[in-house]
Amino acid sequence: MKKGFVPLILTLGLLVPAFAGAQSGTITGDYVGCVTSGALTEFVQASNAQDHRQMQALLDGQCFYLRGRTYSSVDRGFMTSTIRVYTSSGSLVLHVPSEAVR
Repeated sequence: MKKGFVPLILTLGLLVPAFAGAQSGTITGDYVGCVTSGALTEFVQASNAQDHRQMQALLDGQCFYLRGRTYSSVDRGFMTSTIRVYTSSGSLVLHVPSEAVR
């Protein structure tokens, strides 16, 4: 085997997993995304408690409904993930439940 071939294979082996996690698409369910993970946790807790006033308070600037929005993954986690959501005026990084981007 040639000497230059082994480093090439090793380099490709390191790069493939880096690109494998990249994901983009469109949010199809009724999910919210929030500007901080704390706001997302608070929204989920308010939703579970059916505290509609608290949910509405968070939807006034900290959290947003995402159905139909296009996104790119920034970081995937077990319970929450971070995505970049695209709008007509730019983009915004939001924390979402991981099931929103599966």
